[in-house]
Amino acid sequence: MRMGPMMRRGPFAGVALGVVAGLGLAAGGCADQLEDDTGTLVVGLRDDTGGWFRLRIFSSQPNAALEGDEIYGTGCLEAKSRTYELTRIPSGTDRWVVIESFQSATCDAAVRQEMGFRGGVEIPRGGTAPYFHVPLYDEHGLTALPEDINISASLAEPIDTCLTDAHCEAEFGAGYACFDEQKPSYWCLPSCDANADCAGYHPDATCDLPTGYCILRSPFPLNLSEPRALGHAVDLSDGSVAFLGGYGLVSAGRLQAGQHAVEVFDATLGLFTRPEIAGLDALPGLSGLARLSSDRVALVGGAGSLTLNWSGSGSGLTLEGAAPTGGTCPGATCVGELSDALVVVDFASGQATTQTLPTAIAMPAVAVLDDGRLLVMGGLVEGDEGVQPTDATWLCSVGGDCEPGPTLSTPRAGATVACLGEACAERVLVGGNTTGKLAEAIEVDGDEVAFATLLEADLPARVFGAQTCGATLVAGAATPTGVGGVTPARLAREGSDLNGTAVPTDAIEALPLWPAVAAMPGGGCWIFGGLDGDGRVSATTFRATPANLPATTFDMSRGRFGAMAAPIGAGPLTGSVVVGGGLRLIDGNGVGFVRGAEVLRP
Repeated sequence: MRMGPMMRRGPFAGVALGVVAGLGLAAGGCADQLEDDTGTLVVGLRDDTGGWFRLRIFSSQPNAALEGDEIYGTGCLEAKSRTYELTRIPSGTDRWVVIESFQSATCDAAVRQEMGFRGGVEIPRGGTAPYFHVPLYDEHGLTALPEDINISASLAEPIDTCLTDAHCEAEFGAGYACFDEQKPSYWCLPSCDANADCAGYHPDATCDLPTGYCILRSPFPLNLSEPRALGHAVDLSDGSVAFLGGYGLVSAGRLQAGQHAVEVFDATLGLFTRPEIAGLDALPGLSGLARLSSDRVALVGGAGSLTLNWSGSGSGLTLEGAAPTGGTCPGATCVGELSDALVVVDFASGQATTQTLPTAIAMPAVAVLDDGRLLVMGGLVEGDEGVQPTDATWLCSVGGDCEPGPTLSTPRAGATVACLGEACAERVLVGGNTTGKLAEAIEVDGDEVAFATLLEADLPARVFGAQTCGATLVAGAATPTGVGGVTPARLAREGSDLNGTAVPTDAIEALPLWPAVAAMPGGGCWIFGGLDGDGRVSATTFRATPANLPATTFDMSRGRFGAMAAPIGAGPLTGSVVVGGGLRLIDGNGVGFVRGAEVLRP
């Protein structure tokens, strides 16, 4: 291994990667120094990287403790330079690159500041590999994944001095521009006048005309390939996280379903993929979700279009739009293009099947019964006066028919199913009501299903957008606009009463509306963002347990609501959570998408 003062990509790594933690790895030259079965990597560190670092390469996926079949390691190195040339690395495909930064020369996990990895890397035999990016994830914090990567800066070449672009063109050829803003260091960057000038660097790169640099705006597979909001995220048996459905486009002022029904954060690669699911078309937002098994999920109904209006700070949010029949929208809740599809997505087989519901519906609550049937409860349906909450329920056999179920005590839309007792011994439907009682128990006796109205004690009369973590109420608002605080509570049934024992709230003042909630395998949930009790977008992330809400919180890089989150269950990121997509508020202009994902390493 040769460590030198080569500064290629060094001072520009922070520019190329924006505000994102990361580093670039690219194969270098020096082929004459290689043995037949080895290769070389040039490691370009970020400009702000300090302390010590270690890079290791594995021939198989390392585990959460970063243990595995290690075939190469640098040992613990002080980061005195920004570029290191690593030689005599065993060549091969499907390698895992792991890099860590530390506060001290011990390079011990206790002083680790960041960890990054990427799988599926090829180490060529004496050849030249393309540039690729390895994100670094902060320890005990949230890391935003890359957006707006400056491809030109990642390909910067050092030069002794450049006073004009002509000096760079003479040294490196036509199209290179002088960058002298970091005197006494001078650099030559490939520039552009049109998108076609950037195609040779990356097929999705575009030319940023104000700067003349090639930029990668949506750097899939390092991040989600498109905006996504009000869909679902689920963890899969291989530890990956799938994002399903939701809105990703705006047409005529209305949110529309995205281009890609499914994207997956692959825990093996550390990258996003777009799997091919046979039989699957677009998936709308505001659908109900049920987990049938570790790799099978059912999505029920949804709304193909939606308008969200934001009328200013403190005024809250309204769901509006043209009712399908041209009628009114009671309760300021109205959506369009309701779906009557029950879609089962099987990730193990790569297949999806669709059956028809008795009626088109959005925002239903869904529970899986012990015999495998789905209990679909409430939701928004089209009525004589437009789209309204319903008190109807349906019992559906997957792959079979749906039949009417018992009637709810009151119409509900956006309710949630809370699990009470050990192993979800009892289930309660909570919230989503404009009239009537807050909750009703779901009582199952063989093939028979019934509902029992529960009286509330120490709970609000209504909770809109209710979400629970086990038996703990972790999200919801007192009004459908997101204004009005709801206190976190531990739910318990005593006869016909549903008691809400207040949960300590050092972490937050009131529960958010429409946050992303990720249930963790070891218990508890992480809650990301949402609209706070004043109807403002939140960036706060906190963990809820049955006992309390810890005072320790994290902040995302940007506030978002309607995002999706799930835990990563394999590889170096085991125990982390990926949260993606969502919406933001724009005063006077409604809402806009929040692009990209973030990873929490608690």
